[in-house]
Amino acid sequence: MGLSALAYPGRVASRREWQIDSLDGSYLVKVNLYAAICWLGIFFAIPAFAQDPGEATFKLKCAMCHGADGLSNTPAGKVLKAASFKDAGVLNKSEAELISIVKTGKNKMPAFGDKLSEDQIKSAVAYIHTLQK
Repeated sequence: MGLSALAYPGRVASRREWQIDSLDGSYLVKVNLYAAICWLGIFFAIPAFAQDPGEATFKLKCAMCHGADGLSNTPAGKVLKAASFKDAGVLNKSEAELISIVKTGKNKMPAFGDKLSEDQIKSAVAYIHTLQK
């Protein structure tokens, strides 16, 4: 709506005033280009934020005691005396032994065999191996 129509309430704006105030084609091109760039940014950024399933399971079920780094320097880890994944006793365990411990539990660690699928347990153990390096 043109300025003159705003200055005089009740006055209907002329067609020319509407044309001046309407969006021109170059503005719409800029808006569409900006939207396309945003969508491309989102499209390429999502895989960067996607987590490994083992990492997600670890953070959800294990990190509270073992810590995000696997060193067990958390309040719960200290109280429960959770094993650090860099301890020699843990480093020397085979993958099958670690899977068994996750399934059945050990000392104060609860069993996760009935809470996690076989694939979740295997991927969490694989993620634990990445923390041991």
